[in-house]
Amino acid sequence: MSDHEPSVRYAGFSPRLAANLLDAVFVIPLIVLWQWGIRHFRLYQVGHAILTTLIGIVSEVVCVKRWGGSPGKLIMGLRIRDVEGRPVGYGRAVARYLPTILLWAPYAVGISLALTGMTDAEYALIDKKHFFRALEPMMPLWVRWPRTADQAWIWSELLVMLTNSKRRALHDFVAGTVVIHKRRSALDSGANPSLGTIPQATVSRQV
Repeated sequence: MSDHEPSVRYAGFSPRLAANLLDAVFVIPLIVLWQWGIRHFRLYQVGHAILTTLIGIVSEVVCVKRWGGSPGKLIMGLRIRDVEGRPVGYGRAVARYLPTILLWAPYAVGISLALTGMTDAEYALIDKKHFFRALEPMMPLWVRWPRTADQAWIWSELLVMLTNSKRRALHDFVAGTVVIHKRRSALDSGANPSLGTIPQATVSRQV
């Protein structure tokens, strides 16, 4: 896929942000359930973390491989492709989502250790309105480093995306992907395009 191909429109910050916000709308029921769950069950957060991870895998891996994007991206008319414009397989989809899991997992483990290390009576005294902040003093000190790395990663994602012509974020470079605006093409009609550069007529980006 040539950088100068006039029919290719790479998705920048605004449409990708809108897609992420649309994805967030779909998990509002989970947020409501979470607010109820943490008030009634000490270990609810542990199960909820597993559930949200599975949903994330479906949205960011299965949907990306099957339809070319998360629900929010599909609604926004965006598609995730490899750098040559081909649909991505499970390998690239997993690689694209893996940094999110690896950076979030240590914090989830820290929360689980804090919750399992207290009694129900102690949990009842936790400020549920500031749930994670209240648990932080009870987490292992090593959790601070992954959290710092996670924040650094988020800002680096934005900086990188704004400073390259294809609007690729860091996870796009990790997975070898781009995010483009969808147009009718051989890719979407089920044809089998060449493995080389896609012609101009063929095709017009977790944060």
